[in-house]
Amino acid sequence: MTGHLSKIKLKHFATLDSTNTKAAEYIHRLEADTLLMITADEQTSGRGRFSHSWLSPPGQNLYATFGFFIDKNRLDVGNIPQIMALSAAEVLQKHGLSSCLKWPNDLLIDKKKIGGVLAETFAVKKDDDGRLYMTIGIGININMPVALLETLGRPATSVLIETGNIGNLKTIQKDLLQCFLKDLNLFFDKGFHPFLQNYQKQMVLQKDDKMSFHVNGKILEGKFHEITPQGSLKLRLPDGNISEFVSGEVFLKKN
Repeated sequence: MTGHLSKIKLKHFATLDSTNTKAAEYIHRLEADTLLMITADEQTSGRGRFSHSWLSPPGQNLYATFGFFIDKNRLDVGNIPQIMALSAAEVLQKHGLSSCLKWPNDLLIDKKKIGGVLAETFAVKKDDDGRLYMTIGIGININMPVALLETLGRPATSVLIETGNIGNLKTIQKDLLQCFLKDLNLFFDKGFHPFLQNYQKQMVLQKDDKMSFHVNGKILEGKFHEITPQGSLKLRLPDGNISEFVSGEVFLKKN
């Protein structure tokens, strides 16, 4: 069974294909009470949700993945990426930026993406003692210039663009580690409940905002209804029915 994480293991690399891929390699090397943090200056094959690539030029952004064990019988594992998004939002706030969240775990500033989260879980086959191994990857645009962001083809921003100042990567990494460790241990104790109100408050979507929702190859149109206590999203369909989702991709629309 998993409890508090009281130890930290840090590993930094100049270049990796993906911090998530590297973190997965520690499944049989990490102690149960330890939080692993893998960082890299550059990713050659950075990954986002739904197999999206993540542009990862050297020395400009934060590329990190956390690895840890969780009780495989927990029903709220899906909330952990949302906890990471809240931790990152708190760190950005500390560095002078007010961000909001696009369900489930994208970080936006003025509807431009500044960060995203990728979560993966793995069965502990070698010593199955009731645990899963989880990796939570996060990318935050720190010092990426406008010219490079414009090549993405979707609205994006960075700490540099929003503040006019070069962000200190090492300081932001340290702040994120401390914040996520604090939040993760609270989650292990109390679940998602202590975070729910803050998560709902930081959502970019407000009730009855128009949205497009992509799930299982289908595109649904409707209006945002609410975030449930479990962190899932409720969508009001054009016929008035309300559907609940635990995964999918939200696209904002003008009201």
